[in-house]
Amino acid sequence: MTSFDQATALTAVGDGVFTAELTADWAQGRASFGGAVSALALRAMAHLVPVDRPLRSLGMDFAAAVAPGPVQVRAEIIRTGKTLTHASVRVEQAGGICAVAHGAYGSPRK
Repeated sequence: MTSFDQATALTAVGDGVFTAELTADWAQGRASFGGAVSALALRAMAHLVPVDRPLRSLGMDFAAAVAPGPVQVRAEIIRTGKTLTHASVRVEQAGGICAVAHGAYGSPRK
């Protein structure tokens, strides 16, 4: 079986744009496991969010099955404030959006 780190590895192809290759051994039937797809989203957001702001909340919506094979992952910062950063990710395949993630990253509170 492909290691989790290998299965969720991203290749940067542009500003906030990544590609990945989901392998069949991280799928059940026609769809890749949701945890692997979520990990792609989290890894993409981690490239953009300041390292001093850990993840506080993640929302993940699956609009379509993500089949094993190539995917494109598009991440963007929605807003960065004094203590909170909001980021979003779209996981796309075959020209359509398959999953959307929203992450809230916050600085530690006293």
